[in-house]
Amino acid sequence: MTAPAAPAAAMKPAPEGLPSRIAREVITASGQKCDGIAKAERQASDGTIVANCTGGETYRIYTEEGKGPLASAM
Repeated sequence: MTAPAAPAAAMKPAPEGLPSRIAREVITASGQKCDGIAKAERQASDGTIVANCTGGETYRIYTEEGKGPLASAM
């Protein structure tokens, strides 16, 4: 018998504020590569932010309970 899988962490909305500023701060704090934010938009469906960097990288910015704001490469 296998143990039940742990529930997936729910993505909660990114912190309030200007999407490009929030994206830049969270991506920088996470130590991920992004030379500059070319475009950042808050998603109406779930409040996360999708950010495109000038170097071509794309990240989803969201909040995870217990961890705070996170940037996940897409």
